[in-house]
Amino acid sequence: MKQAIKPLIQSIASCTADTTIQMAANKMGRLNKNFLLIKQNHNILGIVSSQDISIKSVAKGCELNKPITSIMTAPLTTISETASLHEALLMFTSQKVSHLVTTDIENAISGVISYDRIISIQHNTLSYLLFEIENTNTVDELRKIHNKVPTLIQALAESNDHIYDTVAFASSISDRITQKLIDFAIETYGPAPCKFVFIAVGSEGRKEQTLLTDQDNGLIYEDGNDNEKTQEYFLELANYISDSLNDIGYHYCNGGIMACNPKWCQPLSKWKEYFSSWVLSTETESLIEASTFLDFRAIQGHSQLSNDLKQYVLSLAKSNNDFLVKLADMTANFKSPLNAFGNLVGNDLTSKVKTIDLKTILTPIIKYARINALKQGIEHTNTTERIKALNQAGKISKNFYKDIDLAYNYMMKLRLKNQSRLIQDGKAPLNTIEISELSVIEKSFLKSVFSLINNISSSITSEVKNVE
Repeated sequence: MKQAIKPLIQSIASCTADTTIQMAANKMGRLNKNFLLIKQNHNILGIVSSQDISIKSVAKGCELNKPITSIMTAPLTTISETASLHEALLMFTSQKVSHLVTTDIENAISGVISYDRIISIQHNTLSYLLFEIENTNTVDELRKIHNKVPTLIQALAESNDHIYDTVAFASSISDRITQKLIDFAIETYGPAPCKFVFIAVGSEGRKEQTLLTDQDNGLIYEDGNDNEKTQEYFLELANYISDSLNDIGYHYCNGGIMACNPKWCQPLSKWKEYFSSWVLSTETESLIEASTFLDFRAIQGHSQLSNDLKQYVLSLAKSNNDFLVKLADMTANFKSPLNAFGNLVGNDLTSKVKTIDLKTILTPIIKYARINALKQGIEHTNTTERIKALNQAGKISKNFYKDIDLAYNYMMKLRLKNQSRLIQDGKAPLNTIEISELSVIEKSFLKSVFSLINNISSSITSEVKNVE
């Protein structure tokens, strides 16, 4: 509520003083507005809202051919466009009006803001940030919006019972920022020479970004356009997007898994070749690449391209169970941070400070959900959605679903809260947490989680080999 009202301001819509109530109502509908400013010559006399027409005219049986000035609200109640949401809400309450007219730095009328919009934003912080993103014109403004996310994530992680809403919030912001950058890029380099779709992979593709995340993306364009000129355009586009994301706070991928890498900026047929080779390969590197790209989803563009690839990949996986077995074998290598006596010893036994890598601990659950979703032809990429779909399809029991969902939710929440705390302390976010910082209850719960994950890792290969 301390944020400025400017992103929520609606553009001016007006009519003349001799406009009838009927004509004004028609104009509101045509412009999709719930208000009109009433003008006479160069002066604004007042304002009328759709509510005014309903209450002051229709409900009272007023003639609709009467002038709109007969039901307008005057004089205008104005507020600076730099005012906060809190200030606007106080003014709505004190002045008992439904709309405020906003003024710019030179005291000229710049637009209108409604009480309904303020109330909806008060109850939905995500909507406010999306409004802000929609109204930005520069990368610097997007960076300022992104800087607000850690505080909000911390609040959400503390208040939400289930982490799904929190990571969905972070993913929605990331998606919209990326979409805005794609719009900027197209404005800079001109329209695309053919259909394309920008995709997210890895944690971003799963909608599971935390506060320590890098870029994982790619670009697919339609076949028949695999020439140097086309790829040159899309690489310029991707470089702009990748550089801007890095400036905003989504750092470059150390492994080069970004659309600005020519390898990951290819026509649909090439992407299908990639997945075919990964499925048939026995090389560990190919399996690692496959694991990253199996969780792709469309961010912006022609989603039919990514849908075609998705169906192709699901068909490949379903008809090549050996591939899923190889992925399962990689999951079976998980090493719990417990010793033989069941005590927490951390992931790095050589370190004096005993820590647990929360990202590493989550990996077996993520892989379990991915492998079984592929086996069953489930299209979801998000881990929570995958295990829920597996339960609904009767592929995992209700009790096991509850256990694995609870374990995943707890670990993700612990990871986000730890990262938020570090950021609030002026430190860089980490995936590791010191065992000494955990309470007795947290340690006890973690031991139960690790026991569950150990069972998943030890049984997943045999489960996948059991072809239905």
